[in-house]
Amino acid sequence: MESYLDFQAGGHNQPGCPVWLRGNVFQGFVNFFDCWYQAEVTIEDNAFCRDTNLLGAPMDIPVTFECSPLIRNNSGVLDRNTEDPPAANS
Repeated sequence: MESYLDFQAGGHNQPGCPVWLRGNVFQGFVNFFDCWYQAEVTIEDNAFCRDTNLLGAPMDIPVTFECSPLIRNNSGVLDRNTEDPPAANS
C-alpha cells in the first residue's frame, strides 16, 4: 500500500471472524483511529514505513481490543498519537 490507509472507526469483528494483517509493506500512514475489535486480531510481520496509530491514542481515544491482540514482528512506529499522516518530508 503506497498511500494513506484509513481503517478509522473500523473493526467490529465478531467472535469467529478474526482480523489478520500479516506480511504487508505499508508505504503510507495507516490510521486505526477509533477502531473497536471485538474478537481475535493478529498484526505481525508488517512494515509500517510511515507509522501508524494502532497503539496510540489520538484525542485520548485508543483502539479498543476486547481480546488481547497478537502484535509482533512489525517495524515502524506503532503508537503515534495522531490520526494524521506525517508530513512528506518527515
